[in-house]
Amino acid sequence: MKNFVAALVILVGAQATLAIHPSSLTATAQTTSARAVVGDKEILLVQARDEALNFINSQGKTRGPRLERALIELRTINPTIRLSDMDLAEKIVSGDYSLITP
Repeated sequence: MKNFVAALVILVGAQATLAIHPSSLTATAQTTSARAVVGDKEILLVQARDEALNFINSQGKTRGPRLERALIELRTINPTIRLSDMDLAEKIVSGDYSLITP
């Protein structure tokens, strides 16, 4: 019952009262916040896709600002990453955003 949002609707005449357990709000807010962060990072990676493709095609010689920012963000989110810039660029181009999940 962890995922159950505790809510009680009490009907009194023509009025309705909604009571929500505070812990449900906290869990929902945290989930929404985590999704927003992941969504922002996905947007960043989508924006860096063309620059990542140019980086790959130039064999690492062409580096755009969006790609640089994406690489920094990926390494900040996941400090244990042991992938090269080329490997990360390939993940960005392929749409593999598994590295941004919290």
